[in-house]
This record gives sequence, C-alpha cells and structure tokens, in this order.
Amino acid sequence: MDDLDQSMMASLEAFLDAGFSVRSDPLANELDAVQALVSSVEQLFLHGFEGRRGSPPRYSLFLVMAFLLGAEAVDQESTGEPNLSLDDAKRRFVTNPDADTLAFKSEDGALTASVRGKYEDVHKLFYTTLGRTAAPYGPQQATNNWQRFEEQLRSVFSLSSAGRFAAFQHLLEFGLARFPLNRFFRQESRVRLFEKIVSAYDRTAPRGTTERAGTAMQAIVYGFIAADRRHLDIAADKVGGGSRRQRRIGDIDCYRGLVPELTVEVKDLVIDESNYRGPRGLGQFMTNVEQSGIFALAVVADVREGHEDAISAGLAAAGIRLLTLRDLASIVETWDWAKQDTAAQATLHYLSHVEQKDSATSRLITFLREHDPAHESLRQEQPDEQSVASDSSE
Repeated sequence: MDDLDQSMMASLEAFLDAGFSVRSDPLANELDAVQALVSSVEQLFLHGFEGRRGSPPRYSLFLVMAFLLGAEAVDQESTGEPNLSLDDAKRRFVTNPDADTLAFKSEDGALTASVRGKYEDVHKLFYTTLGRTAAPYGPQQATNNWQRFEEQLRSVFSLSSAGRFAAFQHLLEFGLARFPLNRFFRQESRVRLFEKIVSAYDRTAPRGTTERAGTAMQAIVYGFIAADRRHLDIAADKVGGGSRRQRRIGDIDCYRGLVPELTVEVKDLVIDESNYRGPRGLGQFMTNVEQSGIFALAVVADVREGHEDAISAGLAAAGIRLLTLRDLASIVETWDWAKQDTAAQATLHYLSHVEQKDSATSRLITFLREHDPAHESLRQEQPDEQSVASDSSE
C-alpha cells in the first residue's frame, strides 16, 4: 500500500470501519483457514479452475471480497448468533433459491446483503477510491456465477469477524499489487476560481486609488473571452481608452489573423429600455455593429426585471447577443478547472498588463488568496506598497 496517499488511506480506513465490526488479528486456530481461502482466490485469479480451459475468472477476487462483506453484514444482523455457517445463514435469512444472484434477506423482507451490491462496493473501492482503473468490472457475470464459488463462500462463513477481516486485507493487498495505480486518474480538489470571481468579486473601485469604474467588469469579461475564444487573437485597451481612437469596434475585439471575428462591449450597468441606447449605454456600439456586420456580444451587469425581452430584441435587431453576469456565471459553472484557471489568469493579465493598475491587480490577488491560498499566481513577486499606492501612470 506504499503508493496510497493520505486521502486514499483515510477513505480506505472509513470503508473498512463500515464493513467490519472487528478489526483485529484472527484467532490462532483460524490462520490456516484464512490462508487457504486467500490461496484459493489467488489461484482462481491467476490460473482459473483446475482442469478447465478458458481465461481465469479475474472477477473472482472481487466476488470473494464481496462474500466477506456480505457475511459480515449477515452476522451483524443475527444478534446473539455470531459466526453463522452458510447453511445457518440460509435458514435464518430467507433467500430466493431461483434467483441468479445471491441475496440474504431478513425475515421481514428487508435486504441485508446483496452480493451484487457488495461487489459494486468493492469495485468502487478499487477503481474510484484507490485509483485502480485497470480493475475488472463484470458484476453481472460474477454474481450470476456465484454458485461456482460455494467452496469459498462456505469458507467465508466459517470464519470469525476477525478472520474475515484478515482475509479481506490479504485479498486487498493482492489486488493492489496486481492493478497498478493510475496516477493521472484522481485529482485533488481544486478551487474553481473564475466562477467565484464572476459571482462574488467586488467590482466597485475603492476610494483612494486611480482604479476606474468598470475596470473589474472589463477584466472579468476579458478573462472570459480569453478562455472561451482561445482560437482568436484579442485586442483590448484600458477602460475609457476609446474604441474609435484605437480603431476598434467594441471594448474587446477578437481577430483570426487580419479578420475581425467577434467584438464585445462591456458595461458595468443595470440597463433598461430607457438607458440602453443612450450615450452611457450601447447606442454607439449598436451603430458600429450595424455598420460592420461583425458577430457581437454585449455583456452588462444586469437587465432590469421586465425589460429583458424588449432589450434583447432591440439588440438582436442590430446583430448583438446580450449576456449578463448571471449568464456568464451559468456558463462558467460548466467549465473544467483548467479553463476556469485560464480565465482567472487572463483577468490578472488584463489588470496588470493592459490596464496597468497595480492596485487593481493587488486587490484581485487578495481575493484569490482568500479563496485559494495555494494558487500559483500568489507565488509571483507582489507589487510593493509604494507601487500599489501610486499605481502606474495613466
């Protein structure tokens, strides 16, 4: 078990605690029986049934481990009658003799232990918890053939709880040695930062700094576009830089080589029918898009309730699709961690290298530190106090 990390070990311990009432060494007179059971399973797994052709039943390992868990569950239900034999268990717990798979049920009909269910538990332990993606599955084949393994099942029921636990441990170690750890299968939990930036970051420019109103909003949209349209080259400038002076259509223009493919206008405003065409709204952008015919997005903080349909229709007539921050949040929630991290890094890039505001950059870094202290951007050299106070020249 040397290749199991701390998280895997903790999950394995929890699994064993839930499955076995006694976790101690087996009785001395059980050692031979435990070893005989383990050896028989190893033989079946590696070589198959003696005298029979065909591939070895690799599912035998998980099936017998399921027997061990099932027998333990049955014992825990049989208060006052521990360590039942297989025949005792069949008499005490009603089973359907015609069923393909083995299921022990209490006399009131409540399911106590299904071999199929325990097999699924064991496979999940190996595949998901312990990262053994080469572990064989085949629960239906395994449980439909349980009668072929009645020798092992009888042996399982003859053991005490301590003996079953010992046998389970031996088989667990055997399986871990046969199925290599897929180190690329499991990922430690990572903070999906960009969705937090979109939904929770304070976009208000603090007093006492030269951060312009709308800077945070434009940085967020820049990060969104940079991650979502990585096949395009982005042209953007500082907030208030003037699209016309920069020979742009919107606040953020995206090119494929020489050809503009997308233009985006950003407004940190709650718009309604009275203001969206005005000078502080989207009027000039609508004119620019109508004249250019370029695919366009308008991203705003929100739309006043009851005005959504009329504004969307008005913008659509000009060739513009409307998105709010809530729309962005819904989209970003579907992104994987890597795409979200690309967007977060691009947001930082905009503040530091396009807007060139150390105070705005430092403010976002403080937010990132609160949500993900281990994020790689925090390992970079931070602006000193003097640069944060003074900011870059405008």
